[in-house]
Amino acid sequence: MDSKQTDTKSVGSKESINRRKVHYEDRGTGKTLVLLHGWGFDHTSWIPVMDRLTHRYRLIAVDIRGNGRSQKSTLPYTMQDLSNDLFEFISGLSLNEPPILVGHSLGGMVVQQLAVDHPEVAEKLIVLDSDLNGPAAVRHFMMAIAHLSAGIMRATGSWMGIKRSMRLYQKVLSQVAYSKAWRKENRGLLKEAAAQFEKNSERELVWSLLAYASRPDLSQDLQKLSCPTLLVRGSKDLIMTQSKMEALSRAIPKSRLLVIPGAGHMVVVEQPDSIASVIDSFVQE
Repeated sequence: MDSKQTDTKSVGSKESINRRKVHYEDRGTGKTLVLLHGWGFDHTSWIPVMDRLTHRYRLIAVDIRGNGRSQKSTLPYTMQDLSNDLFEFISGLSLNEPPILVGHSLGGMVVQQLAVDHPEVAEKLIVLDSDLNGPAAVRHFMMAIAHLSAGIMRATGSWMGIKRSMRLYQKVLSQVAYSKAWRKENRGLLKEAAAQFEKNSERELVWSLLAYASRPDLSQDLQKLSCPTLLVRGSKDLIMTQSKMEALSRAIPKSRLLVIPGAGHMVVVEQPDSIASVIDSFVQE
């Protein structure tokens, strides 16, 4: 895949829900793809993929509320709030046709929620390393895990100081977010990712975790989707298992699941060539 960039690039902010500023990067021309990142990251996690596709499409990578340079919240929020943010952002673009929505991890959950809330807003969906929030037992378990994680983050922040706490949490996250082989071969990029993570607000990370854990059950609603959907998983992903992704695939009628060999949860960073290729193929179908 040609990785040559075009000169078309825009970085800016837009007014969103409740006049909240949303930061984004806008590159290229053609069919529009809106890209959402995962928990603890920002739009820059999509840059390697954008570099490979910007000569074919218009790519808009957005910082989810409270992440990157988007405005921080003053109150906790829900997945519904994040869906509303995205809907208002897309509405403000005044596009001639519905875009293709692409979400990784937490971003994939926002994409699912928006597709249910406003099925007319997307031509196609691409969801990477993201799961289905199904039965009540699963939701209650994930809520307990999220509250535990949030409690640990708050406790270590008070005990060790925010900066040291974030550094410790990032080290733990990197062990499960990236494949072992990639970590070994890309220590420089891993260090850059660590520095980016440590810029996060501890409060926003906690609120994002709770938004993730308190998601509604979309099992029945997703059955009504009519837009083609591509699901992608890294084969070494320790966070989103194969069974979780298969459950999501069963819930969405016009979906199929592709597995990227050797990639961990951060498949968009580890294998941008593969991700750019599968996105391009799916968009062109």
